[in-house]
Amino acid sequence: MIRRKKRSFFGIFLASVFSLFAFSSSASALQLTELEPKIDTSAKVELNEPESPYDFDVTLLDKNQTVEYDATITNDSAYDIEITSVEINNSDYAFLNYTFDGLANSDVINASESKTIRLFVNTNDTSTSTVAEDLNLQIHYKELEESTPAPEEDQENPNTYAGKAILSVVAVATGAALIVIFKKSSRIRVGLLLFIIPALGLILLVDNANAESDFIFNILGKVRFINSYSVTIDPNGGIYEDSTAAKTEIVRDGTAIRLGEPSRDTYTFAG
Repeated sequence: MIRRKKRSFFGIFLASVFSLFAFSSSASALQLTELEPKIDTSAKVELNEPESPYDFDVTLLDKNQTVEYDATITNDSAYDIEITSVEINNSDYAFLNYTFDGLANSDVINASESKTIRLFVNTNDTSTSTVAEDLNLQIHYKELEESTPAPEEDQENPNTYAGKAILSVVAVATGAALIVIFKKSSRIRVGLLLFIIPALGLILLVDNANAESDFIFNILGKVRFINSYSVTIDPNGGIYEDSTAAKTEIVRDGTAIRLGEPSRDTYTFAG
């Protein structure tokens, strides 16, 4: 005898639960719209092409070097936001320092407006080791209940979409639950479970649809330090590379340079 496989409604239940998480998240209102480095012409600093997920990659090549980044962030949403906290990590190395200014707790960035933050990376006079680590500027913010409307169109709060999506999921789950309850009395418990769990999730979402939520935006950089040395080659009356002048080269720690052949009257160089 072939037994008919019983249809399980737990798939609907799981889909409802996962939908709670899938639709409740929204994209960050803050976007990094510009990142401009400012370096003194005499500074021994290299700007590298950043790889994902880094926003910048910089190498400092000597002691007492500083690089500044002007990071422009834009509120790319229809709602004003308020900064709740701004944090920057400390370096694991005493000779590396990370600081910032231009943004503080309780600052408000209106919809579609921008703000510039200045990031400073510097080494002190005790720099010795070759290192690489991450710099992370973390911005916490919340959407304000009363916000300036977007200039082009009146957009809905992203949280509203979550409520609508969950409402649809609950409607489907409730319909399935009622079918189970009326057709198969032995599955009343399953039907109630399918109804109660998503319904509770809906109540929580609707109740908090306009609540102040904490969001986090990160500006992430890769910072490297490689000590370097100045090597001066003085022909001392002779000729080196077609010149009688002294030549100075910057050599990175752990690398070697190949010297050319000098010449001077009455002198023979063995090489």
